[in-house]
Amino acid sequence: MTKIFYLGLLFLSPSVYAQNLVSGSFAWVDPLKAAGVGSFHVCGDEKIQPTKSSLRKNFLVGKEKVGFLLSGLISHSDYFEVLQTQNLEKAKASLRNKIRNAHLWRVSASGEIQDLGAPTNIDLPFTATVKDCVEGARTTLGNDCSTRADFERFTCCREKFSGPRIFWVKVHDEYRLGYSPDPSVRLKVAGEKKHRYCNVQREMKL
Repeated sequence: MTKIFYLGLLFLSPSVYAQNLVSGSFAWVDPLKAAGVGSFHVCGDEKIQPTKSSLRKNFLVGKEKVGFLLSGLISHSDYFEVLQTQNLEKAKASLRNKIRNAHLWRVSASGEIQDLGAPTNIDLPFTATVKDCVEGARTTLGNDCSTRADFERFTCCREKFSGPRIFWVKVHDEYRLGYSPDPSVRLKVAGEKKHRYCNVQREMKL
């Protein structure tokens, strides 16, 4: 059975802040803490937010009522800092190093957690960073932002960027995470009609 995930960023309003979770908040909190996880990004339906109330409503979704967490994932700000300050080869090496220790966790309705481990493969398909694009290079999709006015070029380059694809390949399952923070990018789970979303702007802490 193959499960394919496309990860997109769910943007939150500035008034929504991530909350800390204490022991007993949810059945999976203590097992996660015992596994050495101190913070994570949360994934759920289109309304998911890094708050306890949202976890109760928007985390365990889909036919199997399961949720997914990401620990050790590069933050939204660090991600774009790399793309905005480094050129292609240096950026790829930096992102690969920052992504390789991320773990994907599966959480069941009963509170059981499954560590799917670190990525088995990281694909970096982009042929230009945001910095390259601003300096005149075409994006991976062939878009040319160099004709834009200076104040428009940066926005153009960020909008056209194609991000990393991260794989967790197990014996019978494959998980694919497309890390390219954009509000229009969605998390697609094979066999489910609705999409999932992961928020990478704010981590929840244990």
